[in-house]
Amino acid sequence: MQILDKLTGAEKKEKIEFMLRLIDRLLADDDLFTDKILLMDTVEEMYFMLRQLALGSKDENLLNAFEKVAILRYYLQNKDALDREILKDVKNSLARVASR
Repeated sequence: MQILDKLTGAEKKEKIEFMLRLIDRLLADDDLFTDKILLMDTVEEMYFMLRQLALGSKDENLLNAFEKVAILRYYLQNKDALDREILKDVKNSLARVASR
């Protein structure tokens, strides 16, 4: 069972590190994300990954990151805007999760 726990933990860490890299690219105004559909897909993917990680979790930072990505997703869908401050909040929460 300990091996399975380690694998699950490694998978979680990889997903968080992947999302942190995506957020860095979004914050850097990477030309890759000038396409609205690609930007939406990226935020959707982060939303679903965080949702999966947050289910059953009691980690406040992870839950906060999920909540903020849900708000970011709403802004993109309904207001056609990427709120950089919310994105920075997500990054900070995920960085705290990754540092453990």
